[in-house]
Amino acid sequence: MIRAVLIDVDDTLLDFRLCAKASMERAAAKAGIDLPDNATEVFFPLNDSLWKQIETGQMTLDELHRTRWKKVFDALGICGDGEAFEVLFRRELAESAEPTHGARRLLEHLHGRYVLGIASNAPYDQQLHRLQLAGFHTYFRHLFVSERIGAAKPSPAFFEACCRALEPIPPHQILMIGDSLRADVRGAKAAGMKTCWLNRRGEKSDEADYTVSSLEEVLGLL
Repeated sequence: MIRAVLIDVDDTLLDFRLCAKASMERAAAKAGIDLPDNATEVFFPLNDSLWKQIETGQMTLDELHRTRWKKVFDALGICGDGEAFEVLFRRELAESAEPTHGARRLLEHLHGRYVLGIASNAPYDQQLHRLQLAGFHTYFRHLFVSERIGAAKPSPAFFEACCRALEPIPPHQILMIGDSLRADVRGAKAAGMKTCWLNRRGEKSDEADYTVSSLEEVLGLL
């Protein structure tokens, strides 16, 4: 029996790609920088690789913020202050909250039936504000964010902190929903939680207890 549900934010409840694309365009306009047409093709793979380093403990969030746009600018051949642009980008990102398809319906379905919590590696204030903009914050009793916990998904310390806060609900009665096999599924599974992998790309894995291709499918599980 599931009594609590933890949900990832980016690429689960909020469409990170849409948010990031709009944010970099607005930041570039304010900075007077002409981003080439292939900017997103460079940014997203590089961003994904940096977040994987955070998940494996090879990089901190501060290091990502210091280096992300410097690396993007270098790859695009842009002469500019990457750290300054990062500040602009994150400021714009904090004001961007595009829900993924089915997110609102899922939260309406879960609210009142389960104890709901956010589980995210992104900055606390940014994620809280984006959830407020989307009108999602009122659905959640807990916001578990690595910046406040002091450890990032998928580390045991992150999920152990979640479990302590959710006591007396035992781990096997907690379900983690997220799009990352490494951060969401493996981390939660190692903590004894049930897992639901949001696999929109049709990848192959049987690691999660449940695998869905859309949030609508979760309605049939809970």
